[in-house]
Amino acid sequence: MAGRSIRYLPWCFSVRFDIYGRFQLEIRREQNQWAIYRPGVGTLLADHKIVIPADLPESEITLFLNDMFHEVADGSRDIVLMP
Repeated sequence: MAGRSIRYLPWCFSVRFDIYGRFQLEIRREQNQWAIYRPGVGTLLADHKIVIPADLPESEITLFLNDMFHEVADGSRDIVLMP
């Protein structure tokens, strides 16, 4: 996550990740919980299969995603914070 800023709004935290070049996730802080969305064509679809613990700090999201999705990694790409 070095070199990229995370978007903070007074009422919302929102960040998008590229997961090993296979798919993207947008993660938002909503009502003291983490909400996960999969970007689609012109829309965001809620992904209720992925659950991030509510008490996980935003600084640990990348590590959590790596632990969750390391099986789909092929070694050539990383989880990347998107602009």
